[in-house]
Amino acid sequence: MGSAIVTLICYLTMSILCYIYGQKYFPVPYYLKAGIAYIALATILIVMHYQIQLGNLILNFLSHNFLILLFLACVYWFEIKNKQI
Repeated sequence: MGSAIVTLICYLTMSILCYIYGQKYFPVPYYLKAGIAYIALATILIVMHYQIQLGNLILNFLSHNFLILLFLACVYWFEIKNKQI
């Protein structure tokens, strides 16, 4: 678990540095609000995924798939609402 956390921190640091230097030398108008919102929503749903333990394999499967569909529905609704497709 420790190596996974360190890898996540490393990739996050590299992404932030690439964004900063990329905007300095070759600015690209990224949709940062949407990207951060998607990451936050995915993080919340992942935490919910680990908290939901219903005891039954089929109910766990259905509840976890519901969370995935909820994420996809939120992304679809947000993209249609803001027409960023």
